[in-house]
Amino acid sequence: MMKNIYSIILLSICLLLTGSDLFSQFKIDYGVKSNRREGALAYNFFVGPDSKDFQTTIKGFGSGFLLDLFTGRYSSDLMTMGWEKVNLSMGLGIAITKYRFEENLVLDKNDNGDVEIYIDENPMHDYQNTFFGYGKSKIVYGSLFTPVNLNFTLGKVRLSAGAMLDFYIAGKHKRKYIEDGDKKKIKVGNSEFTNYNISKTKLGYSGRIEHIPTGLNISVTYMYTPFFNDSSMPEINEMRIAIGKDLGKKYIDKIKEKTRITKSI
Repeated sequence: MMKNIYSIILLSICLLLTGSDLFSQFKIDYGVKSNRREGALAYNFFVGPDSKDFQTTIKGFGSGFLLDLFTGRYSSDLMTMGWEKVNLSMGLGIAITKYRFEENLVLDKNDNGDVEIYIDENPMHDYQNTFFGYGKSKIVYGSLFTPVNLNFTLGKVRLSAGAMLDFYIAGKHKRKYIEDGDKKKIKVGNSEFTNYNISKTKLGYSGRIEHIPTGLNISVTYMYTPFFNDSSMPEINEMRIAIGKDLGKKYIDKIKEKTRITKSI
């Protein structure tokens, strides 16, 4: 009996939508409709039970901070379905993520091939831990990601919340310090770093608030999948807070107007 009632209710809703303006306004668009840029000013850090051992810093404009060039998350919506003010978008993006550690963290392998993580306490290694000091310990990696977002437009504000799959491309771990007056660089390149128990495919969540006319936005990204894929490794998850700027509606309207004038000529 209840099953029949639910079927009748569902059929009634479908018939109502079919005959309403709401259904007629529903559309599916393909192609690049909007770009999401999460760079400019950001901070990358770790959360989780063992995150205290992986504290990051903005020294030297590290960890995605201002002027940390060639880092950030950039994506384009390739398909949008729904209504003007409420819709679902799917896209493709690329990310370059950097973590500069507060401590002189070392990622290495022992003679048995096991990954070891510890702080370099060698007194001969001067990391010069100042804002513009030479020394550093950092991890950098690139990835492709496929975001799916639910978007709401409220006046001049657009709210987005969604999930993504993030696919590792390449990465490295690098340390720099001064020893006996000489500058030293220790690098674990991608061919080695890819075998350091790094998660290659990760599920993440994101939220975003954008001022449509100017394109200014604030976003938060959290990776649900742990950074390391081995249970024997420290349990940490990635997080990012960013302030960015997309091409605002006013700027896009100017481009469209110039294109229209050019075509008319």
